[in-house]
Amino acid sequence: MGGRIGCHVSLEEKLEGLVCLGYPLCAMGDRTKLRDEVLRALTTPILFVQGTRDALCPLDLLERVRAEMKARNFLHVVEGGDHSLRVPKRQLKATGETQEGVDQRILKSIADFVATLPST
Repeated sequence: MGGRIGCHVSLEEKLEGLVCLGYPLCAMGDRTKLRDEVLRALTTPILFVQGTRDALCPLDLLERVRAEMKARNFLHVVEGGDHSLRVPKRQLKATGETQEGVDQRILKSIADFVATLPST
């Protein structure tokens, strides 16, 4: 619940930006129980890092919410990633990737996002 809690905190405290690693948009993976109210209330810029296999945050639902958010928001997609952003070994082998490489791209997207935020 780190990303979700961070979003709630940003409604109370001044933050320059948020990074959500696997936002739990759907309660218990149920597509009818969205946890989107806090996202719609945000004004803090946010980066979502989401795996394509994350049942807690189907990308089609996240895209709908993102389109309606007030806050500047960005998305880094981890192809084959689950809620923990882990890619199956079989897929990594088939694509010639490593989890370390996937993680390095995630870190770069976070660094690029942070670089867009105002310095304090």
